[in-house]
Amino acid sequence: MASAFAASAWTAKPGLDALRELFGNDRLLYGSNWPVSDRVAPYDRMVHLVNDYFSRQDPGVAEQFFWKNSQAAYRWVARDGATK
Repeated sequence: MASAFAASAWTAKPGLDALRELFGNDRLLYGSNWPVSDRVAPYDRMVHLVNDYFSRQDPGVAEQFFWKNSQAAYRWVARDGATK
């Protein structure tokens, strides 16, 4: 059962800011630890937290985090008709 998770991007901001400072925007990418993370909060809540945080950043930083850095690291190719 998930704990009562009241964190928001505001409370997670110091940790996310520290990760960006330590690794830089070019070396972070979105990933999850699901289903293990359900012990802390449901997956949709965790996704909301990072979406909320990155919606307050420059759009280019969010694109890097959510897809461009993974494309660079894993060299995946977008499928025809896929949206980013």
